[in-house]
Amino acid sequence: MTGDNLMKTDMIKYALEDAETGAMIAPPGKIASNNAFATVSYTYDDTKDNFTIKAKNITGADVPAGEADVTAYILTDAGAQFLNPKRERPAVKKDGIVTESIKNEAIGEDVNYLLVKGRLLDR
Repeated sequence: MTGDNLMKTDMIKYALEDAETGAMIAPPGKIASNNAFATVSYTYDDTKDNFTIKAKNITGADVPAGEADVTAYILTDAGAQFLNPKRERPAVKKDGIVTESIKNEAIGEDVNYLLVKGRLLDR
């Protein structure tokens, strides 16, 4: 889902965009591109309350280890959940696929949104 209206909601503004500048979820490097990976699919495992996202490298080049930043955010009524910003980031070949998984840790809370950013870091 994309769109100006979604990105202006309080949940996005305060839970993600503002918080992403803090130490908890800031990416570990300068963002070189916000459009380096395109989400191609996601699956949901209801027994584990877990999402698996696949995103394609659309940079037109190989991406070195540490520079791929495909990150997912789960938004519930209780707040936002995110991947560990210090996770390992393997190299990705041109047109290659990155897979990330994120679990809904908000017990008893339904997921309102699953958001994915496909960025390239300058490290």
